This record gives sequence, C-alpha cells and structure tokens, in this order.
Amino acid sequence: NSSTAQRSTLSTPANLLATGITTTTTNCIPFINISALPTTTVCSGTALSLVSFTSNANPTSFLWTAGSGVSIGNPSAASTTATFNTVGTVTVNCVASTSSGSNNQTIVVTVLSGVTEVTSANSESFETATLPNFWSIISPTNPIYKWDITNLSGSNGVQSMFVQAENFPANAEAILESPLYDFLNNPGAVYTFKYAYARYDANNKDLFKVQASKDCGGTWSDIWVPTNSALANGSGGTSSTLFTPSAATWVLYDLTAHPNFVNFTNIQNVLIRFYFKEDVGGTGNGNRMFLDEINFDTPNGINEVTRSIGLNVFPNPTSSAFNIKFDLSNDAKVSYKLTSVTGAIISDVPTKDLSIGSHEIRINENNKLAQGIYFLNFEMNGIKMTKKIIIN
Repeated sequence: NSSTAQRSTLSTPANLLATGITTTTTNCIPFINISALPTTTVCSGTALSLVSFTSNANPTSFLWTAGSGVSIGNPSAASTTATFNTVGTVTVNCVASTSSGSNNQTIVVTVLSGVTEVTSANSESFETATLPNFWSIISPTNPIYKWDITNLSGSNGVQSMFVQAENFPANAEAILESPLYDFLNNPGAVYTFKYAYARYDANNKDLFKVQASKDCGGTWSDIWVPTNSALANGSGGTSSTLFTPSAATWVLYDLTAHPNFVNFTNIQNVLIRFYFKEDVGGTGNGNRMFLDEINFDTPNGINEVTRSIGLNVFPNPTSSAFNIKFDLSNDAKVSYKLTSVTGAIISDVPTKDLSIGSHEIRINENNKLAQGIYFLNFEMNGIKMTKKIIIN
C-alpha cells in the first residue's frame, strides 16, 4: 500500500547500495569465452586480436597467458593483442575474476612457418569425430556461433559441416578455414566443394562468401559472393522448416573457375575460408547452411589416380568380406586405413613398398565388422583416396 512517492525511493542510490543491487554483477562469478581474431591459424611473427566475451558478472580483473614464443600486449586488459613467433600449436588462456571467484577459457592457436600443408591431391568430407588436421573454426561474434560437424546429411558419406543459423542472431558470423594449399607446384589444380542451403523467408539476408589469402590469413580477397536468393534457389529454396539436405539439394561449385581466383593460381601457400553471416541487418534466426566434399584435385590428382590404378572395392555393399583391388604401373609406397563413420580406426596398415603389377587385399574375412558405413582411406605415394563401404 505504499504511495507513489514511497515507491519512487526504491531506486535511489542509497537504497540500491544498501540492498547490494549496485554490486550484484561484481559479486557473481563471471562466465567467459575467448576468441583469437581474425583467425586461429597464423604465420609466425603475426599479431592477432585476443577478445573476451563475459556474462553473469562484470569482471574486476583479467589475466591473459600463453605458451612460449607469444608476446602479449596488455595481459590485464579485457581484450588485447598478441604476436605469435614460434611455429607449432600454442595455448592461450584468459582468466576473468571478481571478488567471488573466477572462470577461464583456453583456445589453441596454430602458428605456421609458411610450409604448405596440402602439397598434392586431397579430399575432405569431414567423416571423423573431430575437425581434420589444419582446419580451423573461427567465431568472430561469439564462440557459440560457429561451423560444426553434423551427421544430419553428407554428400559423400554421412557427415558434413553446417551452420545452425536457426540459433544465430542477426549479423552473427561463422568461419571455416582450410589448410594451406600449394597451387604453385600443382598447375591446373581444381578446387571444388559442395554446398546445400535454404533461406528462412524472402526477406532473409544471409551472407555466404568464399575468400582466399596469400599471407596465412593476414588479408583476404573475396572470390565468390553469391546473392542470397541465388544460393537458395539452386539448392534448398525458401522454407521456414529446418533444412536437411537431400541428394538433389547438394550443389557442386568450382572455385578455381571463378575469374577472381586467377591471382591465386600461381601461389604456393593459399588459405581458403568459408564465411557465413546471419541475416545481415535483419532479425536473425534463419535456416541452415551445409558444406561437404572439399576437393583439391591436381592434374595427377585423386580422380585420375583412382582411375589409373583401377582402385576398386567389391562386393560393395556386402554382408561379409570384401576385396580391395588395384594395379600399379610402377613400384609404389602404399598404405590404407579402415575407419568407422565416427572416425574410430578399425584397421591401420602401415606403408609398404609394393612392386609393379596387380594387387588384391581381402578384408573382414572373419565377419567381425558390424552393420554400418565404413571408409577406406587409401594412400599411394602421398596421394590420398577414399572409398565408402557399406556392411549390411
């Protein structure tokens, strides 16, 4: 039954101080996420921005630390810069504190010497449980908005990368960054990928683009920036229903055929990144974007080598044993690995020197493989090929 005048005193500085309201945010323990921008993969000697995102409390102090070879500009700032000088992987940690306690988060930065990571034909379909070597996920807006591995759909296998944009606010960004590719010593190399996408409605303004870098991610050039409508119309169209790609909605795109890529065809160390920004200037909470089958195919690459050696797996599908058959026109170093769809290694045969001629290997003679999908990762003289095997 208090009067209006009495109620108006509830928010006076004295009452707020007496009830502890003015200090609530500093008396809680903060939650923290951190990011390294613009990338978590850099050339040695490169500086990155280290950014913290906190909630639940206003931290009274920050402390950034890192492994050897890292020079941090201001270790006690909420956000700072750091120069990475030593090649390898290095951990970066930030502790956010209040008088009630602290929380911390650690990220890993990969520091490159400029040595190319993909020097010959390579195919990536994201069929393992974790992100493949040398690939990076970058979250400029917030670490919870990112590319993820999913088993909802795959154009080759059962997994792919996707953006759950239905959970993204407007302008949230997510980046998937590739290894370093050698285009200089692979003249005529072709870089292709498959995508699948549906936009939420006709007003949606999702932005997707593919970029390339010559300097380990220091600067980026736009290669392909399709319009939102063109991206959707060629794939999943417009739908408010959460999008899961079918075989018909996967679209193949040749990045090297775009005229903007001409300046990268003679570069030894090229990074590619796939950039997504949710509903630019809109309301957010859109639909989904998928990526799969990212292929770096050289003139003597995956498809040509597969055909030249006649690599074949049969019978496939099978309920028991199957054979791997191939023909070598020259002596070669050969190895293979059989994995499950989760990336678990079923069989790992180390490199062997095989002579010219026809070779056949029989697998699963004891019928120990459970029903499901498996992948044969076959390597010959450093060139990797993958075959999907179905046990029914």
